[in-house]
Amino acid sequence: MTAHKEPNPAYDEASTTRNKRVRQPSPLSRSRRFKSGATQSRAVDEPTRDERLADADWAKLVIEERDNQRRLRRERHRRYRQKQTELMEHLERHNPGFQLEVSKLEERLRTLLAAVRPKETLWTVASEYFRVFRYGAVYSATREVQLEFVRSGMSPDVLSNSGYGAEALVASWAHFSGGFEDVEVELQGLKKDTDNSVVGTATTSFTITERTIDALFPCLNEERSQVADRILNQRVSMDTSVRFVWDAVVSRVTSVVSRSDLLTPMLGLVGDVASVARMFKDSRVYV
Repeated sequence: MTAHKEPNPAYDEASTTRNKRVRQPSPLSRSRRFKSGATQSRAVDEPTRDERLADADWAKLVIEERDNQRRLRRERHRRYRQKQTELMEHLERHNPGFQLEVSKLEERLRTLLAAVRPKETLWTVASEYFRVFRYGAVYSATREVQLEFVRSGMSPDVLSNSGYGAEALVASWAHFSGGFEDVEVELQGLKKDTDNSVVGTATTSFTITERTIDALFPCLNEERSQVADRILNQRVSMDTSVRFVWDAVVSRVTSVVSRSDLLTPMLGLVGDVASVARMFKDSRVYV
């Protein structure tokens, strides 16, 4: 039988003290552990090779999707233009009501022109100008009547924003009406400018469609940014002024120069000056 030994308090206390001293890490070991932890933290923060490859694949997918969306939009615009062209051709060929309406407009314009010719003055020509071009110059038959009005009340080399001559003036209206939809010019008033000139103020309204973006703002067609989405299908009204100069010797208007503020309503739709500036940088709008 093994004899039972009484515990030695002095020995146990010394042993416990040694163990405590052994378990306490030295400052050097604590420093090493800290450095090791920092190294591990940096290693965790740095992406691995697989992660970098995954990011590259994701970026490639994003670019491919964006290119695909652009192709789809261009195709949609092409189909839209084709449908518009086919519709106009169909109406002109097969719709008697459409032809009748055009004929009525032509007759009405001829009546107005006949009424103004015997007493043409600067004021009457300026007033009739806004009446004749109130809805732009959409149809070819209507443009012939408008051309007749310009030739009857203005000089052969009349100056306009697009150049000289009656054809240039009507062509500028055709360009504007072809880009925007449902154009309407509402005369607000005429006032004397000088002894031989008057200024007409008007409100010009129109709707922005896919055709507008495609024909007048091609830069938006390429990117199809949020700017295009903000202005699409919006009804816009802008302030317009037209200055008419009269030559008393020949009793004709010799200059028709217009100015329109399209920037203000566009800024209201888009929201920032930088986007509007980029939008108009390569635009085909002449107002």
